[in-house]
Amino acid sequence: MKSILIVDDEYAIVDVLSVLLAEEGYQVFTACNGNEGLKKLSEVHPDLILLDVMMPFLDGPSMFELLRSNPQFATLPVIFMSAACQFDLELKNAKHADFLAKPFEVDRLLSLIQTSLRL
Repeated sequence: MKSILIVDDEYAIVDVLSVLLAEEGYQVFTACNGNEGLKKLSEVHPDLILLDVMMPFLDGPSMFELLRSNPQFATLPVIFMSAACQFDLELKNAKHADFLAKPFEVDRLLSLIQTSLRL
């Protein structure tokens, strides 16, 4: 069973994604900011991270940079999620990363997850 770590500070989104992805057969772990996401990575080893861009304490791009500097997580697939129209193009086009604009369509999300897990 593939596992996904959702890192997002919007509880409603985390709840909806958790239920949806569990129904799709994924094991789901959650964290409410980048610091908690990094802590969770020391406990679990997900196959993919859904990562919100704007969060308190440690935002998505900062968490992503820390992931990429660690050889253990350097190629872990990440899908950034954000409602913000502007997004750092360098991170958006980073290897093993994709971007999903909020609000998103479920079919688009599931398609990106499937594509990312095939890497």
